[in-house]
Amino acid sequence: MTTQSNSALTRTIHHLFSEGKLDEVMAYIDDNIEATSYATGQVFHGKSDFMQFMQGFKTAFPDIVIQHKSIFENGDQVCVEFDGLGTNTGPLMTPAGAAPPTGKKVTLNVAEVLTWKNGKVIKLHNYQDSGNLLRQLGLLPQPTGL
Repeated sequence: MTTQSNSALTRTIHHLFSEGKLDEVMAYIDDNIEATSYATGQVFHGKSDFMQFMQGFKTAFPDIVIQHKSIFENGDQVCVEFDGLGTNTGPLMTPAGAAPPTGKKVTLNVAEVLTWKNGKVIKLHNYQDSGNLLRQLGLLPQPTGL
């Protein structure tokens, strides 16, 4: 049996997510995962919470596709930088509540640190440029200068 590297497993789950195969992603998620979204300050505990985290993005951006920019592996940790490209055709959950769909195409800049154990993600830290996302959607004004 061939064992995939943790970076290869990370690419696999991002590919499955892009295809909307969230149930298949869950095969790579530990029952007791702890996932932190630094954009919202939310911490998701367990598979059910993590599924809700993923579904939130797929609801707001059903066509979202992940394009990797860089990926690094060190032991059980993988650091990955990617763009999420999609169209906002569903409500987007924000700390202020649900924002209605805008129909706009966006590029979401993301970095993640995933900790793997026995082929499953046990911890995930998600960092995303929410300010830029909200500006692309017209929900936040463009910066006017320093």
